Amino acid sequence: MPGYGFAKAPEEIRSQWEGLLAPYLRYRQPLVGLVLIIDSRHLVTELDLQMLQWFAQTGKPIHVLLSKADKLSRQEQTQALREVRTVLTGIGDHCTLQLFSSLKKTGVAEAEAVLGGWLGMESKQLALPPVGLRSAKVARSKNRKAIGWSARTAQGGVKSAENKKPPAKG
Repeated sequence: MPGYGFAKAPEEIRSQWEGLLAPYLRYRQPLVGLVLIIDSRHLVTELDLQMLQWFAQTGKPIHVLLSKADKLSRQEQTQALREVRTVLTGIGDHCTLQLFSSLKKTGVAEAEAVLGGWLGMESKQLALPPVGLRSAKVARSKNRKAIGWSARTAQGGVKSAENKKPPAKG
């Protein structure tokens, strides 16, 4: 539910969310944990706190991502972590917290490890290839007939003297 805290919905509608969210978070058996994304510049809102309390009753793990951490100084990041950690201690001991930035890719590996642990997967299995490595494309490109220097040479090697064309005049 991205942006639920800042949704421009009438109060009547927003008040109905509790009737939908609370039972879902408390009783939905397939949920193995809750990842709550909080803007590190605004910290915990009243609705965030409610969601944490609803889910904490399940005893399942909660992981809080403080997003947009790249927009804060190092000192502001430390302060945000400290403030949210204080709130989480009141929720329970099964809460974890980290800084996250999708822009700078900060915290991706840490979040991956937490989620992998919840799902019983090693983080190596969850690791994505570095950006730019597309093994399927590489495999396809080797099958093309006219790709790269080797496709223009005799048998993929250096051109032999008999296959060499004379230099263009001009």
